[in-house]
Amino acid sequence: MRDIQKRISPMRRLSFLVLAFAGLFSLAASATSIDIGPAVGAKIPMPFKALDKTGAPITYADITGKNGTVLLFVRSGSWCPFCQVQLIDVNRITADLAKRGYTLAALSYDSPEVLANFAA
Repeated sequence: MRDIQKRISPMRRLSFLVLAFAGLFSLAASATSIDIGPAVGAKIPMPFKALDKTGAPITYADITGKNGTVLLFVRSGSWCPFCQVQLIDVNRITADLAKRGYTLAALSYDSPEVLANFAA
């Protein structure tokens, strides 16, 4: 009798594991997609409102250049060293973009005080 129980026990474990993995797989396969925002190249939803480097409210129309806007999304200038370098480098091309009729805007969740360290 014990031999049968020893044989069944591993089979039950295996069956349980197979069913558990099948259940987890079916849950993962049926997961809904997460909306992560507009796709690259998509139009910006209107009305678009943000704060400028002084903390004053602005709209997309306020930052649109003659030929358009180069819009940059920055994780954080306060702690991200890669973002800090990116903001400094981007400031170097602002004048060239303006000559071509484009404005440059960087969006971040940082406060205007933090972003003032990187303003042109």
